[in-house]
Amino acid sequence: MKVDCCYKSKELSWAKHGLRSLLFFFVFLIAIPAISQESRLLYLSPVPNALYVSPESAVVCRLKTPVLPYASDDFEFVVHGSESGIVSGGIVLGSDKKTIIFRPDRPFCRGEQVAVEIYFQSVRLVNYQFEISRTAKAHQLKILQKSITGEEIDENQNDMLSDKVGDDLPQGLPDITITHHNNPSPGYIFLATISNKSRSNEFLAIYDNAATPVFYRMLQGNTGADFKIQPNGNLSYYGRTHWEFYEMNPYFDVVDTIRAGNGYFADIHELILTENGHKFLMAYDVQLVDMSLIVPGGNPNASVTGLIIQELDINDEVIIEWRSWDHFAITDAADRINLLGSIIDYVHGNSIELDTDTTMIISSRNLDEVTRINRNTGQIIWRFGGKMNQFTLIDSTDLFCHQHDARLIPSSGNLSVFDNGNCHVPQYSSAVEFEMDYDNMTAREVSRLRSSPDIFGSYLGNAQRLENGHAVVGWGSGIPSITEFNTLGDIALQFSFNHINYRAFKFNWQSPILTSTQDTLAFGAILQHDSATRQVSLTNNYHDTLTINEVYFDDPQYRLVDELPVNIVPGESAVFNLRFVPQDTGVICGFVTFAQDFISEDVAERKSHQVFVTGRSETGIGTYSESVSLTEVQVFPNPFIDRIHIESQNRHFSSVRIYSHTGWLVYEHIMSPVLEVDLSLPLPHGHYVMVISDGDHQLFRTKLVK
Repeated sequence: MKVDCCYKSKELSWAKHGLRSLLFFFVFLIAIPAISQESRLLYLSPVPNALYVSPESAVVCRLKTPVLPYASDDFEFVVHGSESGIVSGGIVLGSDKKTIIFRPDRPFCRGEQVAVEIYFQSVRLVNYQFEISRTAKAHQLKILQKSITGEEIDENQNDMLSDKVGDDLPQGLPDITITHHNNPSPGYIFLATISNKSRSNEFLAIYDNAATPVFYRMLQGNTGADFKIQPNGNLSYYGRTHWEFYEMNPYFDVVDTIRAGNGYFADIHELILTENGHKFLMAYDVQLVDMSLIVPGGNPNASVTGLIIQELDINDEVIIEWRSWDHFAITDAADRINLLGSIIDYVHGNSIELDTDTTMIISSRNLDEVTRINRNTGQIIWRFGGKMNQFTLIDSTDLFCHQHDARLIPSSGNLSVFDNGNCHVPQYSSAVEFEMDYDNMTAREVSRLRSSPDIFGSYLGNAQRLENGHAVVGWGSGIPSITEFNTLGDIALQFSFNHINYRAFKFNWQSPILTSTQDTLAFGAILQHDSATRQVSLTNNYHDTLTINEVYFDDPQYRLVDELPVNIVPGESAVFNLRFVPQDTGVICGFVTFAQDFISEDVAERKSHQVFVTGRSETGIGTYSESVSLTEVQVFPNPFIDRIHIESQNRHFSSVRIYSHTGWLVYEHIMSPVLEVDLSLPLPHGHYVMVISDGDHQLFRTKLVK
């Protein structure tokens, strides 16, 4: 019989040398008489007696302490395959200096038994065995392609909203309807959208609070997901067509393509790029399993999907591989999962959270479970939810089911879970927060954010807690699509659009591709129907020439004086003249978006920079004079906590007004030449604009940070 994906040694064979009974007689043993207790093995991959191991797997061991005192040449791996014979390969030291990796020169044979002996300075550390998967890679890929997200797309849901797009937006980019806007947090919404009808040529996009896109990029022939800023400061997204992640620098250049190791296909659900250059991701692993041996009436040739979690080091070596086959029973799946079918997804992992340097928390939708795992050993620390729940729920009867996106809230340490709520009656989705007591193994529901009326996103979705206490909830397949809740649980911002959104994130971040001389352009106070002109300079920090061919204002009382387009070569600047022509009275704030738009049949992309604009229009204020230099005013401290001092030797001020980043008036007071401003009111952390008026209606403006 022909055996694929393997090689046989002509000089050595398992049967010829009579080693089968000897090598597989040994049981798992760790004994290191020649190395100190501190340097004992912490971790082995594959684990002893593992089943369904990928033929392309490496053999990995990790010590408790770095192996710098020892040369990696002192380690020896003796690896035998029941079909392959003696397996040759190379030894690599992981960048963590604790992990020793044996990479076979060729894949193992499918279905074979593998025996491993690891030696250090000729002293055997361990002797164990595992079994290689029999499932063909072509079959695994076929099953994964049938359910690329693990859930069926509702083709009719696409008709719930109109399919229109704005005149200045490319076809396929979501046209957003704002249903609520009540003092949202400053920042930008990051989206990677999935159309129900078209599964390619989708968009990455960044929107401001007024639903103006400040960045978008069409993914030609691909569908993206999980677009976000990473802990290392770069951005990333998943390319569903090619089973891989892409890392982008802050200028939106793709700088790395990230794939799963050991022969797996990277899954859509998670990528984490840590500050030390390591990468965490998921992969789904389809195996043919005789389910008749596990449940009565089970399919003897079922395709069962397990979960793989990997940590890759800076050289893309797999230094951690955690497999559900080693820790979760198939029967742990929720009762809603049909274990009698021909295709079974019994875990469906959908998030990874690195909660400490040595532990991680994962969410498994089809187990209804959140699990904490020791990253050094792979052992489970606790299981929350589902059939194997180890926690007692206090003061509540609802837990979560078919959840997505389990995270820890940094400010409190509480656990946040986006509960899709498929099992609730009636069905509704929510973002629930639990206070976890690990000593007494109890969980108490602290809050549950729900829309009114309820939104039900049957799959996908997330909940992100912002630094100011607001929460951004992406409803996944539900419509409305994104909601920002304030600290009272009220809706501060809500977007609806006609695409599925995998996750929604909000970051107070702009690309450095363009920078401006000021973040805020203040026009001062002028008469209604009069006008004032101010200048702002933009610098091109990109490696190519940028062409500003569009300038957008979210308030028509601001306009551009200059003609477009304007080319800015790398390292150079261009000055733009903006005019304020108020038709209304009062403070008028907004944003101006300087954009390079490029739209063709095959390419659609916007790169831009936003500047906050503010002005005040009054009737009968007398003669207008230009704003005075800010050096005549001292504002301190800045950043502030709850009080600000304002001093000037030359002027008597009449009022001070403070506006949020989005232009909402949050403070107003009549003042004297020396004033202490009490800002102990519950203002969220973030950026603000202070506008000061004197008796002649001349204005001072400065940016504040709380």
